[in-house]
Amino acid sequence: SRGNYIATALAVGTYSVNVTFTGFKQSSVGNVILQVDQQARVDIQLEVGDAATKVEISDTPPLLSTDTSSVGQVIDNKKIVDLPLNGRNFTQLAALTPGVLTTQVTGTSAPLTGSTTVQVGGGQYNKTEFLIDGVSSQEQGLDGVQLLPSVDAVNEFKVHSNSFAAEYGRGSAIINATIKSGTNEYHGVLFEFLRNDKMDARNFFAPTKGPYKQNQFGGTLGGPIVRNKLFFFGNYEGNRIRRGLTRNVVVPSAAFRSGDFSALPTQLRDPLTQAPIIGNRIPASRLDPVSQNLLRFVPLPNSPTGTYQFLAGRALDGDQGTGRLDYQVTEKDVLFLRYSRNVQNEVIPGNLPDSGTLFLASRAHNAALGYTRIFSPTFLNELRLGYTHLYTDGTPQGLGTNYTVQSGIRGFEQTSSSFPGFPEVTVTGFGTLVATLGFRPAIAPFDTKQFVDNVTWTRGRHTAKFGFDYRRFHYVEENGGTASRGRFNYGGAYSGNGFADYILGYPNSGQRSYPTQHFGLSDTQYHFFVQDDFKVNRKLTLNIGLRYEFNSIPKADLAQSSTFDEKLGKIVVSTLPNGQINVTTQQVAGIAYGLYSSRIVTAAEANYPNDLQEMNRNQWAPRFGFAYRPSDDNRTVIRGGYGIFYLLLRPNNFASYQIQNVPFSADELKDNTTPSPTLTTANFFDAPFGTGTPRLATLERKINAPYMQQWNIAVQRQLLGDWTIDVAYVANKGNKLEQRYTTNFVQPGPGNVQSRRPFPLFGAGTRY
Repeated sequence: SRGNYIATALAVGTYSVNVTFTGFKQSSVGNVILQVDQQARVDIQLEVGDAATKVEISDTPPLLSTDTSSVGQVIDNKKIVDLPLNGRNFTQLAALTPGVLTTQVTGTSAPLTGSTTVQVGGGQYNKTEFLIDGVSSQEQGLDGVQLLPSVDAVNEFKVHSNSFAAEYGRGSAIINATIKSGTNEYHGVLFEFLRNDKMDARNFFAPTKGPYKQNQFGGTLGGPIVRNKLFFFGNYEGNRIRRGLTRNVVVPSAAFRSGDFSALPTQLRDPLTQAPIIGNRIPASRLDPVSQNLLRFVPLPNSPTGTYQFLAGRALDGDQGTGRLDYQVTEKDVLFLRYSRNVQNEVIPGNLPDSGTLFLASRAHNAALGYTRIFSPTFLNELRLGYTHLYTDGTPQGLGTNYTVQSGIRGFEQTSSSFPGFPEVTVTGFGTLVATLGFRPAIAPFDTKQFVDNVTWTRGRHTAKFGFDYRRFHYVEENGGTASRGRFNYGGAYSGNGFADYILGYPNSGQRSYPTQHFGLSDTQYHFFVQDDFKVNRKLTLNIGLRYEFNSIPKADLAQSSTFDEKLGKIVVSTLPNGQINVTTQQVAGIAYGLYSSRIVTAAEANYPNDLQEMNRNQWAPRFGFAYRPSDDNRTVIRGGYGIFYLLLRPNNFASYQIQNVPFSADELKDNTTPSPTLTTANFFDAPFGTGTPRLATLERKINAPYMQQWNIAVQRQLLGDWTIDVAYVANKGNKLEQRYTTNFVQPGPGNVQSRRPFPLFGAGTRY
């Protein structure tokens, strides 16, 4: 009776709107383009006349945002196809949205394919959630993107940058992408992009031009399986990169290796007697066999300047694909199924050819199932099931052969048995001559299960939407620890030269640790929302929403959780169901607990919950906005909105800090004696494992989730033709954002360093 009409849950595409009413001519508006997450308003004026007469409007004016206060922008398929991309990463196009900053990650440790971070409205770059077909593609452990589909598979995406509806949360901004679907016509694309070094210039400092070859190839195909009923779409993209990196590394000469330092202007001394070494020549009988054994992995100089120059090969093989099925079950039931997969294997070379190279492998999976049921023209339900899985494995060169033990270094028979490989040797003046790549290998699977259900109900001037979003996250890791294969530093404190100390076998300091076995955590999230878009009259629409987020405390696997209590001055540790501390999963736990049991209390003894933390459950997020059309020509819209948006905490921070305290983690840091050394490389860690002053990691007991306050006021005006102009004031304010800072630092005053710490039985700490 008021002339309002609403059509909800329409797929992205081009539509025509036909209106008939008794006593009026038919009216039709064509070429209405509906974009992702768009509320499109098409007003039609009916003319009095015969209903058999049809009035067609072929030119559709640009659609203004007349019914929503949300600020954002759609990057449509034409922009995705037409605009150039460096690396074929569609998220770079988010920079077309005002207030969005995209940054290309560079450097030797960055992925060869490139990685883009997206920062919206001055918010934190890692607090933008990525959705694909309404399902999360977030790698929640580190707040990164778990999987990005090929640019050829993306239909379009929208950047929600401010004051978006209560349906969305978990971030200060949302990027919502949709995957292409098949149609009644077959469509396909084949492509090949080639880049090589033929037109590249030689690096000024390199003797030759490094090779570079990059091939990106693939294709898409979509069409009907059963016309008007069942459709398919598929995409594949391959990526092959071979790149030469110039290395120019200072390495010891043949004379130095034999003990001849006569070329040095400084006088060397005997570390044991402090007497001068005659002629700066060390007798062959004094050369350390461990050092000589490891020197076989260090090449001799091959340049006039005494450096070793070579072209290191960096390589990447990547394969990704997406498949989607769309099924029109009935006029009221629509089903889709999508699966995306990305496999990458990358080689990152070290500074020297025989050690330090890292082999990275990752497997990412993202699946979505969607079902829409239209119960009536005013009532429908949308169901989404999602699953994401990411597996990463970083393997250091030499893993599998125990070079530490083979070279004659004792004390690592147990610690290096799980992940045998190279020790790390660092010499002043030469850097790292033999690399262990601490913490490698690192094997980490991430899993997220998601269930989303939304109901839309239209009644009179109200369009209400309510639903919930359930997610279950689990993260597990095991790694080689900081120094399970040993780390040794040679600074020249004993002979006057770092490399002379090395070939004599007298390290200044060393480190030994056990590898980290199974550790991880899980958390569960229950989020609920209700949103009402209320058309007060033909000119004013109110957007009123409320969201509630319940996030569980991240729960450590196998009760491997700990924190430092400053009032007690002790480490508080979770317990297993039997009330005992887990001292078996980590190899070091039994040893460390025996050494430090007087500084450890259980959660029950300290009156802590067993998960050690308590979450503030008062996470209500109101949203309010309006859209007002002041003139009768409907060419101007004034919009404004305000909302609270809670941010998820990074579970990886909990996992890494929970396990940093004794007994779950303990490193043995050791210094040699001065002025004369009593320990050699071979026997530096001969004694049973013992730790020094343990470090501290403190988790905030009462957690208040970080959140953003957002507000905006905007004016949108339709100009001549298909031009529109937007002027907006947009604001973001962060509250209770995540941070970490140093604790137990040394206080000014007399006395040794350790005695001046607030907790002298512990070393420096970190509070998160």
